[in-house]
Amino acid sequence: MGDAGNAWVTVTRTDRAGVVCTVHGDVDQDTRAVVTRELLAAVTASSPPDVVVIDLSAVAFLAAAGLHVLGEVAAVCSERRVPVRLVSAPGACTTRVLQLCPPGGDVPVFGSVADALALGQAAHAPQPSASAVPEPLHRFVGAPALPAVAGPAWRSRPEQAIIDAEMRASRRAILALFRRRLRTDVATLVAPDFLVLADEPLVFSAITTAAFGVADACDVQTYDPVTRSLQVVAQRGLPRAFVEHVATLDVTAGSAAGVAARTGEPVLVDGVAASRVFDGQPTREVLLAAGSRAVHSYPLHDDHRRLRAVLSLHYHSAGRHPGQELLAWYAEQALSRVALPFTLAADAGQLMTESMSAGIAVAASDASTTTITVSGSLDASTAPELTDLIHQTLNRLTTPHAVHMDLRQLQHLAAAGGRALIQAAERCHAHGVDCYLIMGADDPARTVLTRLQAPSSLRIVEDVHLLRGQQGQGPAAP
Repeated sequence: MGDAGNAWVTVTRTDRAGVVCTVHGDVDQDTRAVVTRELLAAVTASSPPDVVVIDLSAVAFLAAAGLHVLGEVAAVCSERRVPVRLVSAPGACTTRVLQLCPPGGDVPVFGSVADALALGQAAHAPQPSASAVPEPLHRFVGAPALPAVAGPAWRSRPEQAIIDAEMRASRRAILALFRRRLRTDVATLVAPDFLVLADEPLVFSAITTAAFGVADACDVQTYDPVTRSLQVVAQRGLPRAFVEHVATLDVTAGSAAGVAARTGEPVLVDGVAASRVFDGQPTREVLLAAGSRAVHSYPLHDDHRRLRAVLSLHYHSAGRHPGQELLAWYAEQALSRVALPFTLAADAGQLMTESMSAGIAVAASDASTTTITVSGSLDASTAPELTDLIHQTLNRLTTPHAVHMDLRQLQHLAAAGGRALIQAAERCHAHGVDCYLIMGADDPARTVLTRLQAPSSLRIVEDVHLLRGQQGQGPAAP
């Protein structure tokens, strides 16, 4: 088994004349070398009629460098006449990456190791049954091989496409989790379990989801102070002609959103047909054609009263409508909070006014137990410290051991930090090491791990004394 950074490979020989190489963690530029080395070692140890199956089910992130690894391994397999199969479940992040940027050669992708091995077995069986041979989910035939060295011009567009696709997919998945709550309770916009996973584009989509439960249609336009213009970034229920008309709107043009942006105050047009806001402008006809008889626009500011966006609610009937003031208030609060790290301390409604650092260290270690304390903020910038420490800890173990990660002093857990905790536990398990997370019963970090779909095997305890009862010795209190 190879291991470096946060990626490693386990190799298993099956009784079906096949070698299964399971790749774990992130396959990127930092881990490319070790993954390539381990996969090629498995390939060179194989010969026909062996089948090499590369299982990507445990890969959390597949970067462009990872695609190069697959292309290189596939080329070596072709030279040695060893069939190669990829395994990536439908809908997984690796599957979407492979669809965007397929590796070179004729490489079939299957949804399970069993299916990939079944094809390999059928390939040299005397008379395989057609129904017994599973069809690959994808087959990348004749795809252009990746260059041996990725230059900046090649790397930028595919990698950005991968990142963009993953971000869109993640936002859709998170929004789906909260859609029902957003439509029935607009306070969900500022709920800690939502904001801890949200970024600004997701909040814009969430605002329109919540608004669609209040109004007949809605749109959110961001404000550009340089050009003094508004641009639609999210909308629901509006026809294409209207969206195209207001896609980019000068704030001086006759529109409710433009006036709200200029004045910084809500503009409530109860009757579009007679309002002077639209005098001499084509906006009135466009609104009426869209079925909008009343439009109420609310400026959304940050904590420094700087205009961030304008929320417009459209109604098919003239007059005022209930719920819109509360919705606008929560929308403004959500936008203000998502721009800053969100604390998971006891008062989860308070925002952090300055960036936090993480305290990650081995607090105690003996022959059977290592206790790692994590305090402060565990996010994208500090998670690598935990990954490195876990790597160092596992490398020096020679006897049966347990790792306790004490999170009781953790104040902020971002999605990247939660993912690092899950990967750390999985790496411990792969090394045969028991791993426990210590946190309170009501710790908001539990919500983050739940939203990240942490495996049920993740061991979380509330009290170090429980570990003493299980193992005979517990960690020292931090």
